[in-house]
Amino acid sequence: MPAYSMPLTPGADRRARRCVVCQQALAGGATLFAAADDAYPTCHAVACRMVVSRRADMGEANFRHYLQMQARHRLQLAAATAASVARERAEAEENANGWAALRARVAGDLTPAPLELLLPSGPQRSRPLSATRRERYRAHLLGIIAEASVIDRAAPGDSAAGPDAADVDADAGSTLAGRLCGWCGGGCCTYGGDQAYLSAATMRRFMDAQPQLSAAEVAAAYLDRLAGSTQAKSCINHTARGCSLPREMRSTICNRFSCVSLARLQAAQRGARAQPAQQMDQAGQADQMDQVEQAHPVEQAVPMVHVILVVRRKQDHWRRAEPDRDNAVNAYAVLRETGVQRISLRAASPSAAAAAASATD
Repeated sequence: MPAYSMPLTPGADRRARRCVVCQQALAGGATLFAAADDAYPTCHAVACRMVVSRRADMGEANFRHYLQMQARHRLQLAAATAASVARERAEAEENANGWAALRARVAGDLTPAPLELLLPSGPQRSRPLSATRRERYRAHLLGIIAEASVIDRAAPGDSAAGPDAADVDADAGSTLAGRLCGWCGGGCCTYGGDQAYLSAATMRRFMDAQPQLSAAEVAAAYLDRLAGSTQAKSCINHTARGCSLPREMRSTICNRFSCVSLARLQAAQRGARAQPAQQMDQAGQADQMDQVEQAHPVEQAVPMVHVILVVRRKQDHWRRAEPDRDNAVNAYAVLRETGVQRISLRAASPSAAAAAASATD
């Protein structure tokens, strides 16, 4: 990272004409928020101007020290942003190469076109459930059950399934959504901790469905469903086989959450059943339709998704963008209604993709 050095005397950086905060080069004709002979010229950014505006309230020595700290922070932030962008581009290129290799593997099964999805990874290891974790979970349960006891009834939108529950499997006859989540392995569950996303609203809903149970029995019902082993660094109910709670006992968050890839699959499956037909003009905007057509859109068939090409990376849903974590590809797979075909990393390399593509030409 380039070191930041302050001009030691007023006007020392006039020839460089750089913002003294972010070090952005200032073009000769640029409007500066400083006089032409000012030792502290700034760019247009409000944040940079605010830093320099503190000069009037601080002694020169204090201001110079403050400016050095702010400038150093901006350089660090800019470097981190550049590294993040570079990492995103590298991952995107690697993802594209992986999908190309997978397409070559299923070249005879490309009608309709496969859906290309990126997945995070849930924890790969299980650990025995400790007494400490169990006790923290029990304390949380007792607290939210006490809160639920003073709530008259569950909120209308906090049903066990919820109005969007059908979206978990947008096509009721499809196994793809379940296979997709299973191949991820709970990458969205890892922030559940010892509270499992459970709230007083969840308890109220369960208590309404089981009015014969006392508060102690409600807590026991949840504690009895704990497994002997849970996935490392994840929700206390996250096991190697999935969630230990039945859907009606889970939080609304757990029942309704969809990552980007699952949402894309759901949207594709909904669109495959029926999709309004709209005429598109050259600008890509839908032409205006009269009131009758708006009230009765024409439905047309869209090919059903039946093959998914998956690139999976090491980190979970929440940590995948953290710069200090290894987020390399750890699996490739082809998902079909009939099962999952895992493709070796070597077989999905760019060289293998090129060889497979040339073989089919």
